[in-house]
Amino acid sequence: MIKYGETMWPFKKKGINIKPGESRNLFFDIPKDADIGEIVLNYDDEYGNKYETKILANFKEKKIIRQSYEMIKKVKDIPEKERPKLIVDERYLENYLKR
Repeated sequence: MIKYGETMWPFKKKGINIKPGESRNLFFDIPKDADIGEIVLNYDDEYGNKYETKILANFKEKKIIRQSYEMIKKVKDIPEKERPKLIVDERYLENYLKR
């Protein structure tokens, strides 16, 4: 499941909108033999700025090693604390990987 931080703007990807404070289930395929891998989420804000969240995960242990957030294309200057961040909740990743 992905969850917005407190200062997030709507997220659009494949017709999915997510607003501040909302959560959405995350669906992706993981090869059965994968130990450690990276999940990359790209999103934009209402001004056209583009962002990326990278999650380094240990799929065998069902743990998140690291999450990082960055602006990859700036259209309008937004203070760092107001930039949107998609956050993957480790407990939902663990439940997802149990399938």
